[in-house]
Amino acid sequence: LQMPEGTVSNLLVLNSKGEVIDTLTEQTNQRLLDFGTFGNNGIWVITVDTGGISPEYKFSTYRYDPQKRITVSHNESGQIIYRPVFGENTISLVCSDEIIAIDYTGKEQRRTRVNGYEYLASSSGSKAEDVLLAKLDAAGNRIPDFDELLCVNSQGQAFKLNVNEPVVSAAV
Repeated sequence: LQMPEGTVSNLLVLNSKGEVIDTLTEQTNQRLLDFGTFGNNGIWVITVDTGGISPEYKFSTYRYDPQKRITVSHNESGQIIYRPVFGENTISLVCSDEIIAIDYTGKEQRRTRVNGYEYLASSSGSKAEDVLLAKLDAAGNRIPDFDELLCVNSQGQAFKLNVNEPVVSAAV
């Protein structure tokens, strides 16, 4: 839940009873871009800090069990972080140029280049670590009748898939 207050936004964290248990407030030069929940008691937040020479994007997770604690923090200054995919052992941060895999302490595991592709879907379930991306045109827009997908697996390997070829079966 985001509640505008002048030019500053607050993110209200509610428990299962609807009670406010925390308020995350934007800092100076910081903007909240996206947020969501994960697991039974966690939230994730993506912010951008515009106070420097170039924007810096930050991904953070917080767990509330029973006290709030920051569990993951990752900063990125060369590209936009726009989607986390939570897996069993890693969090895949889908960015404008790469997918960055980090563990649940925030330590970077690997980077996979994904220039020219945009998040489409990920494996479902608690062990989701495979990411499917759709091809973009030269202007950065998703191609309506795309014929090529990129699948990045849990080891960071990227596979191009041509959707016009007949597929007997596939597994990721």
